[in-house]
Amino acid sequence: MKMLIPAAVLMAALSMTACNGNRDGDAGDGVSGASGQPEATPATPPADAPADATADASLASASDPAATGMGAAAGATATGNDADLLGVLAAIDQHEIDSATQAKQHKLSADVANYADLMLTDHRANLDQTRALGANEQAPKAMTQAEQGKQHLAELGKKPDAEYAKAFVDAMVMGHTQALAALDEQLIPAAQAEPVKTHLQQTRAKVAEHLEKAKALQAKG
Repeated sequence: MKMLIPAAVLMAALSMTACNGNRDGDAGDGVSGASGQPEATPATPPADAPADATADASLASASDPAATGMGAAAGATATGNDADLLGVLAAIDQHEIDSATQAKQHKLSADVANYADLMLTDHRANLDQTRALGANEQAPKAMTQAEQGKQHLAELGKKPDAEYAKAFVDAMVMGHTQALAALDEQLIPAAQAEPVKTHLQQTRAKVAEHLEKAKALQAKG
């Protein structure tokens, strides 16, 4: 005679079997109870793995003044004719630096000595900015300007101490007058890139200031 198993007992047994199967799967495979699919385990990158280039670029852009539009002149590099124009300006700056350096080796009044110090400070700073923009100091016009500066400096150096201070001031008036003419007639009109044009215009303002100071010294005699 066959034994009949009550339906309620059978259902309970099947339910317990299913629960045990789920617990076994959870423990063995890291399976999600909701979907029955394996959960993705985040991979741990090796210690020497390269950093995300995109993330690095974003961080660099956020921290770089040139990338944010601040200090654009420092980050810009002139090319072609603009670089040649800056080369001429660099030669002018270098000549003023060399002239002031030579003057400091001679006996000068306090006013003239202070002017020489101003030339050193301002033209060194301007030369650094000009070179940072990409000045081509080997351009033909730049080299011609540099050679003319050397010739004028050699002539100035021949003056005895008694005449030197006056000759230096006269040279500063002439040199800054010529520099203004070059900026107004050649350099600024020919500049194309905005950072280059801005730098030339700022230089012009400083050169005009130097010229006025030199004329004031010249008037004192």
